[in-house]
Amino acid sequence: MVNAVPVLRRNIHASNDDGESNGHTPDIGALLAAVEESGQRINDIVQGVLSLTRGRDGVLGLRATQICDGIDAVLSVLRNRVKKNIKVHRQYDWNNEVVCYPELVSQVIMNVLCNAIDAIGPEGGNIWIHVERAGETAIIRIRDDGPGVEPADQKKIFSPFFTTKPPGSGTGLGLAISRQVIEMHHGTIEFADDLREGMEFIIRLPIQQPDHEDPDSSGGSDEFAVHDS
Repeated sequence: MVNAVPVLRRNIHASNDDGESNGHTPDIGALLAAVEESGQRINDIVQGVLSLTRGRDGVLGLRATQICDGIDAVLSVLRNRVKKNIKVHRQYDWNNEVVCYPELVSQVIMNVLCNAIDAIGPEGGNIWIHVERAGETAIIRIRDDGPGVEPADQKKIFSPFFTTKPPGSGTGLGLAISRQVIEMHHGTIEFADDLREGMEFIIRLPIQQPDHEDPDSSGGSDEFAVHDS
């Protein structure tokens, strides 16, 4: 934006003075597109940071939510990005309530899924989502069969502003904020480092939060399986 606006200003002044622009002036449309894209990137960064701080200042509250219903809602939002050549395989082996900040956890799921979609690219591929329970922890696994991440970059993927995407197409904040959100929930997010191809993120969320009253669990069995492929 800083680079484009002065050029635009000079070009507009030249057009006003001469009545027409000469053939050596830059393409105004391209400059405006650069300004718009830059502004959108600034907005993405600000919204990403705000999504985290809202959870800390009490605007958002802890409440019980059906974890798999939340994943399905994110997939519905992303339906225009999930093209016909991307197949999403869902395996829900557990879908009871998890006490969390639902909006923030949904943002984490969206960040990971968007990365998977971008990694697969226009050639198409598969995304696998698996939800299960281990003791008092809900485990969400999201895997894709894209090219994966180079070993040299794997230790940096949760670092703020680090991205493997081309310049201009990523803020490098998604995974960094995702890790902070999950840590707010006393959970963990990591990647599987034993895959031969693709990428798998593993999110572990406590079913209960230490500062939240246990919900009524007298409704009978809380486990069932959903296999959707």
